[in-house]
Amino acid sequence: ASYSQGSTRPEISMAVHQCARFCNNPMLSHERAIRRIVKYLSQTADRGIIYHPDPQKGIQCFIDADFAGGWSKADADNPENVMSRTGFVIM
Repeated sequence: ASYSQGSTRPEISMAVHQCARFCNNPMLSHERAIRRIVKYLSQTADRGIIYHPDPQKGIQCFIDADFAGGWSKADADNPENVMSRTGFVIM
């Protein structure tokens, strides 16, 4: 479900996030929530972000990643300064 919400089904992001918060100590209510998400996805399989690539170009994907964007030599020992950031656009 996490892959789907990040790629093609953004409407389930909040529900997936709330379930993921409890993955270390799941309860019956979390299992019910996950089953409800899966049921929703199966009933709405025709919805979501649908890509229609240009036959001449195909699918184009642009990716950018920055591992040390917040890093500085002054605070080299501070682990909060090194963060990985990634973004992508699929057309």
